Amino acid sequence: MATGFRIQLNKQVSEHLVSSQVNLPGSLEKNISTMKIAIVTNNGKTVSHHIALSKSISFYELPDGKLMEMVDNPVRQRIKTEHIKLGKKPPEGRRLGTGQIIPALLAEKGADIFVAADIGQGMKNNLLRLGIRPVISGTDNIDEILEAFKEELGEG
Repeated sequence: MATGFRIQLNKQVSEHLVSSQVNLPGSLEKNISTMKIAIVTNNGKTVSHHIALSKSISFYELPDGKLMEMVDNPVRQRIKTEHIKLGKKPPEGRRLGTGQIIPALLAEKGADIFVAADIGQGMKNNLLRLGIRPVISGTDNIDEILEAFKEELGEG
């Protein structure tokens, strides 16, 4: 595992993990023994580099790292259904609604953490408002990411 990734993950996860409890907005608490991690992917093995364009979102449960569910990316479905043309990304973004659609889906599915290669500020704010912690991965390898989370929880 890459050392830089481990350090980056520790910094971001440490705020999320408080003893054996996770503090969520609205004074909700969840026992970390059943944390659910969502990761954007095209193949189930690596993190996709573009949230909106990824094929699916995989949901894993900790501490065992078991794949619980893989769902089609609703933003990508919208691009196909509405025949949205994707040219060069304009400075203001593509305006696909990714920052609203993905956080809502993750909340509906009960995700505690969302892992992506990059997460824009608007999406970060929406995730945090819904009690989902955004984590920018320092590696593309999903197995390495899950192993790092297990180690952070003392299970690896």
